[in-house]
Amino acid sequence: MMRVILLCLCLLFSCEAHAYAGTEEFLDKLKTTMGNVQSLKCRFVQRKTLAMFDDTLESQGVLLFQSPDRLRWEYISPVKAGFVVAGKQGRRWNTLAGTDEPFRVADDVEMRILTEQVLKWTCFDLDALREQYEFAVASKKPLKLVLTPKSTVVRRLLKELRVTLSPAMSDVAKLEFIEADGDVTTYTFFDTIINSDIDASLLTP
Repeated sequence: MMRVILLCLCLLFSCEAHAYAGTEEFLDKLKTTMGNVQSLKCRFVQRKTLAMFDDTLESQGVLLFQSPDRLRWEYISPVKAGFVVAGKQGRRWNTLAGTDEPFRVADDVEMRILTEQVLKWTCFDLDALREQYEFAVASKKPLKLVLTPKSTVVRRLLKELRVTLSPAMSDVAKLEFIEADGDVTTYTFFDTIINSDIDASLLTP
């Protein structure tokens, strides 16, 4: 399951998107509003539609974030699994596999990339994201961005990433990844609470 998240967050569908006048203005505003997020907790639903089998797999989970580098991504159904990272240290678990183990972020390439990507989206690290993607505004209400990967390697695997922001433009409401093989993975985030206290034990590996 961790590999599915990693694939989605590192890759990138081709649809008609328009670069509205004022795109940079939108992005600058997002950088300001989302840059003020010091903590975040929300629930999410992950849906993966498999083109080959015309089937959809659904998982539910919880995301916790504390600036600058504490993160918990946890699936609660249908399988309890996830990881927690605090700086250089982390822990991951999977009740189905019966595993629960610590890891060092620097020593685990998969987890390091995954953690970096989730943190970039949670904080909307615009400068870092611009290094990887070209931006266009597909709609203004709600604000939906279409990101095209700059890397030719990534474009062979996934063509596009769609990002829908919350009405307050303070957090990401939906991420949509359409893979080259026709599979679609969507993350919908809800019950989002920003800049509130989070139990420190939940963010401790």
